[in-house]
Amino acid sequence: MNLYKMELYKILHRKSVLITGLLIILWMAFYFFMMVSDEHTMINGTDYFGYQAIQKDREITAEYEGIFTDEKAASIIAQYGFPCKVVRDVGGWRDSNFLTEFVTDRLSDGYLYGWNEGEYKIPEHLIPMAESELSIYLDSGLPFAYTGGWQKFLDHLQIGALLLNVWFMILFSVLFSEERQTGMRVLICTSDKGVTVDLWAKIGAAFTICLAAGLMFHSISFLLFKAVFGLTGGSMPASLVIGSYAGILKYTTIGQLAVRYSVIMLGAFLMQTAICIWVSSKAGNNFQAVLTNSMILLVPPALYLCMRGIFLRLLSGSLPFLLVQYNNVIELSSLYRIQLSVISAVLILGITDSRKNWMKIDSE
Repeated sequence: MNLYKMELYKILHRKSVLITGLLIILWMAFYFFMMVSDEHTMINGTDYFGYQAIQKDREITAEYEGIFTDEKAASIIAQYGFPCKVVRDVGGWRDSNFLTEFVTDRLSDGYLYGWNEGEYKIPEHLIPMAESELSIYLDSGLPFAYTGGWQKFLDHLQIGALLLNVWFMILFSVLFSEERQTGMRVLICTSDKGVTVDLWAKIGAAFTICLAAGLMFHSISFLLFKAVFGLTGGSMPASLVIGSYAGILKYTTIGQLAVRYSVIMLGAFLMQTAICIWVSSKAGNNFQAVLTNSMILLVPPALYLCMRGIFLRLLSGSLPFLLVQYNNVIELSSLYRIQLSVISAVLILGITDSRKNWMKIDSE
């Protein structure tokens, strides 16, 4: 236990680890603040911004929660009217709120593709649900609630997860290679069971930090978005909330997508840790370990863009830097179980081969 605590201390008290960790925290706090600050809504001619806009949208949407119907759509337009103001280089209708934007985008004859003449049309008439893209939900009923925070929550998780993967690389790349570089491995080998005990202490400390950081990041993010955006409407179809991938996400709720992405994200963290441990156990010095882990982290995105065929894309898309991107999780959603199997296989093989590499007698 003392050796395990010592390994935790060694990993977490390097200056590079502390500085990069602090920078990630500050950046994610700033990113969340900007997400909230960018919110805008207009209700009965009054503009609201930031946190107040979110609360106003939540307030007016509460009246219409439940199964969405044509009657609710008509009531929304009767109360708030169709949006009609378009401002160049500002996405979306400038005089809309959450309710009117939802109805206009899916149940009206209006559209907004750009800011030039002919690229948008001011809505004038409602379209019945039976004649719209929402017709597929008529039989089961379309649940409706304020969902303004869900995509921002996924975006926030994605940015943080990418940064955490880089942080884990900084933490764990030199886990074993540092002992070789400094000659400490020779000393460790002279003690009774020193190599074995040190091995499991290092691995245990690495995965403890990985799980703790991953779970803490996800929990804090969820609580922040829950407090500000509410994160209601988890039973709404993800394709309506995200606004894309309609064919893939037609029968997947935004809550299910968020849970699936969270599981994959945590698995990606564990995989990143296992890969860093494995590389470090083989590397002769810190430079080799960091360089190799950097290539493993950054090369797959380039391969993913140029690969063809679902099997090849699955292989390249099942590495940590791509697994934490929720667009990739959506595209490969039908292969969710295979992705989990790949993660499990990398964990087992990484730890097993790391043990073999560390226990192996070499020229030291």
